Amino acid sequence: MGERLAGFTVGIMGRQRELASQPAIIANGMLGADYIADNSTHDGYWTAVQVVADAVFSGSTACNINGLATSSATIPAGTILFGCWTSITLSSGSIVAYQ
Repeated sequence: MGERLAGFTVGIMGRQRELASQPAIIANGMLGADYIADNSTHDGYWTAVQVVADAVFSGSTACNINGLATSSATIPAGTILFGCWTSITLSSGSIVAYQ
């Protein structure tokens, strides 16, 4: 049935499925997350950011979201931004950054 690449088994809608590749694990936040609710600069590697309380980014490095840190835009709670983040600084609000 094919080569086992990752060796992870997860339950999906009551059925056990084996994840076939590392990108599937990373894309689903299965490597953990960081809750950020302060004005400090946080360095790491995240694949998605979920806004918990309306947030304003004062600095961030995302390889595919240009201008977010300089926009001063308020991102509403519930928004999920997908990308490859390496640095996050908030002016206000709180987020969960998924690794």
